[in-house]
Amino acid sequence: MSTPIHCGELHPKNDNAGKLNGFSGRILLADLIQGTLTLAPNPRASSNSEAPDYLVSYHPSRATGAPYQIGAAWIKNSEKVNGGDFLSMTLDSPRWTNSVNLSAFPPDESTVSETAETRSPGWRVVWSRPRGAKVQEDQLPSFA
Repeated sequence: MSTPIHCGELHPKNDNAGKLNGFSGRILLADLIQGTLTLAPNPRASSNSEAPDYLVSYHPSRATGAPYQIGAAWIKNSEKVNGGDFLSMTLDSPRWTNSVNLSAFPPDESTVSETAETRSPGWRVVWSRPRGAKVQEDQLPSFA
């Protein structure tokens, strides 16, 4: 199993009543993703148990136009994760040869200070190579 690569943070967004209303944050993953992801609640999630919990939009760092939908995220649960819940995201683009799977984990309680500013602590976004995946020779980067 490969070591997860930390590639960004997502910050919870709350509505006026204090209810979780999505996430937003910067993601930097090599040449694939360099911008902001916004996770908005999926209106179909409540009526379809297999629907993703969030729809993911990408806001590129460069001024290349409007944000666009790039994927989906599901709330997953594991006893190995602080608090139990984490996010599993699948992102895809016609420009990529394969989809990208990311996970976002809530902050560890030991790292959150009680005097923290109003900004919510970030959820750590990581990428790791899928199990069993091996880099093919034609996938190696070329250095000129």
